[in-house]
Amino acid sequence: MKSSFVFLCISATLAVLTITSAAPGRGNANATIPANRTQNGTVTCAGLNDQKKALEGFIAAFVAILFFGSNFVPVKKIDTGDGVFFQWIMCMGIWLCALVTQLVLSFHPNNNNNLNQTVPVPFEPEALLGGFLWATGNMFCVPVIKCLGLGLGMLIWGTVNCLGGWASGRFGLFGVEASLPGNEAENFSGVALCLLGVIMFVFVKSEGKKTKSNETDDERAHLLFSKKIQAETESTTLKDMSKASDDLDDSWVDRLNPKVKKIVGTVMAIAAGLLFGVSFDPVTHLEQSNCHNPQNGLDYAFSHFCGILLTSTSYLIIYCFIKKNKPQVIGEAILPGLLVGVMWAIAYGAWFIANANLTQTISYPIVATAPGLVSALWGIFIFAEIRGVKNLVFFSFACALIIGGSVLTALSKS
Repeated sequence: MKSSFVFLCISATLAVLTITSAAPGRGNANATIPANRTQNGTVTCAGLNDQKKALEGFIAAFVAILFFGSNFVPVKKIDTGDGVFFQWIMCMGIWLCALVTQLVLSFHPNNNNNLNQTVPVPFEPEALLGGFLWATGNMFCVPVIKCLGLGLGMLIWGTVNCLGGWASGRFGLFGVEASLPGNEAENFSGVALCLLGVIMFVFVKSEGKKTKSNETDDERAHLLFSKKIQAETESTTLKDMSKASDDLDDSWVDRLNPKVKKIVGTVMAIAAGLLFGVSFDPVTHLEQSNCHNPQNGLDYAFSHFCGILLTSTSYLIIYCFIKKNKPQVIGEAILPGLLVGVMWAIAYGAWFIANANLTQTISYPIVATAPGLVSALWGIFIFAEIRGVKNLVFFSFACALIIGGSVLTALSKS
């Protein structure tokens, strides 16, 4: 466990260095030349600059896919309670990573003639809105999983997220200027294949590992819970025990009948996907609205992540009032939760760079769907959750569809 923690910390540090070094020039509106080729067909500096930007964008997309697909591994075996306190800890880790990035960028030289000149990173209130949208969508995730299960819940919000983010960049929704791909047929085909790959993942079933006594993880968890209750009865009265049982009762979701639960879960999953899908739009609007604004998405990351922390803290305070100041606080989830937030922030920061270099029309379908492959690989090779010929066949089809769709989407840029 300690070696895994050290490995993840080292990976996070390397990713931060990669992201900050790959960030495009800040505040440099005149960095490119309009034409890519001369009359005799030789590539100009502008063409080389475009190729460099594309390479940086695809590297950033790869970093985002890797960390999005791995960021929940540290809490795989840890109880996170009802999820509210855990998501606040996660958002705290996100904000701490953003603070470090803000400090690094504040001393990063501007890309102009004076290489020693530094440019202050602006704080944009409009970018707070993107953080609010994401944090609100994130609050829906735990109830959605309780209502629909992990597979169907992620399928719905992942599909809506992919479509929402891609459509806002492609068609210019919510104040964002439309970004047309070089080849529309390849772009539409790539998005369609990525979505089909996501749908295939719903047929890949996760199986819990067997314990030495041939108990499933759920049976073992039930046994541990029963032992805990038995220990508590030695020091509490029947009245106190009844009250403790009420406190340990599941959330409001479990009191819904199955039909209502499915409707509520579906509506919340669609809402979460829409909120995730448009969470980049405020930053993209800032980049496009004024050529003098910084064109590097990382310059807006701190403002965006401040919106996430403020929103998450507000929801935590409301939750504490509802629970009468008795929230479910899981101590062992604090450090792993912070690490989850740092890894998520690295992935999101890389996504900022991918959007800036490739446009949302290209990067969004790739980054929104491919992390499922990484998560599944963890499930196959590390946690042994995905087993059996049928599961592996569905997984292979999903991989082929998503990889093929990502390649088509990437090719549609030129």
